Amino acid sequence: MGGGVYLRDNTSSVLHDNFFAGNSCFDDGGGLYLTGEHAALSRNVVQDNQASQDGAGMYVADSEASLVNSLVVDNESIYAGSGNGIHVADASVRSWHGTLARNSGGEGSGIHVSSGSIALTNTILVSHTVGVYAESGATATLSATLWGTATWGNEQDASGPGSILTGTTGHNLWALPGFATPGAGDFHLSSGSAAIDAGTTSQVVTDLDGEPRFNVPDLGVDEYWSPGALKRLYLPWITRNG
Repeated sequence: MGGGVYLRDNTSSVLHDNFFAGNSCFDDGGGLYLTGEHAALSRNVVQDNQASQDGAGMYVADSEASLVNSLVVDNESIYAGSGNGIHVADASVRSWHGTLARNSGGEGSGIHVSSGSIALTNTILVSHTVGVYAESGATATLSATLWGTATWGNEQDASGPGSILTGTTGHNLWALPGFATPGAGDFHLSSGSAAIDAGTTSQVVTDLDGEPRFNVPDLGVDEYWSPGALKRLYLPWITRNG
């Protein structure tokens, strides 16, 4: 388990600014397998991983986990796995500004909650057989979500006997995500994306690239800035003689 990273029991872990890609395992958690007291992840890319069973991208078990600016795309369960992007088992997961796309294989779900809960804010969740699936007794709560449409739509946005709460209609969008060049693995937003200025207020002040977010943030991992709009100020190096 844990083709890329396996975080053990009874630990608290922090993972920032990592790229987990091209990993595989013969059971759960192709990119990451997280278990332990608490896991805090921010600005991580989980892409092109494989698992024979559940959680091709990420498997979270018996843990409290926070995910900020997590890009989880193009992961694949080889056999009959579930939660091809993220699988939650007896865990409590909180996600802000996640982008999940084109995770496939098995049941084809982007997120599968077998037990426990997941809460997601300002999310792009597109191009899956099932966007989010919750088993009996499990809970998924989504606030401000772009579900995709046309070639980027999910066959089903939500399914399962568990509790799935998607918030008000105004915070659910069925539109094209407008990724820059997804065929080349670039999931930044382009100027026509429906995700721009569609989020709800959060305490996340930067995006996957460390660029600032607006008061009304964009959905997903990227905050769109038009070319030339983002200025960087480099202060001079000042020294004092003596």
